Amino acid sequence: MAIKKGNIVQNINELETLFTKSLSRKREFFYAKLAVLEACGWIEETMDEIMRDYYVNKLLKVSNQNEMRNIVKRNYGFNYDNNFRKMIV
Repeated sequence: MAIKKGNIVQNINELETLFTKSLSRKREFFYAKLAVLEACGWIEETMDEIMRDYYVNKLLKVSNQNEMRNIVKRNYGFNYDNNFRKMIV
């Protein structure tokens, strides 16, 4: 699944509009949190996609591809040392 910049930008812009038009501090906080979650989700998905592209194109053995697929599937987070580096190593 390709990450599409347009979808992310559209979602962030929509949240910004809701944030700006909001008359409630509580809703502003809510929309700001949603924007952060959207960005974090994009980062995590992009890291997974980098690894998927690598193992599909570079690993010849199906068993190695399956192992990498499982590593990516079990990885939840986008911290470099704790998540992304572990997938690379």
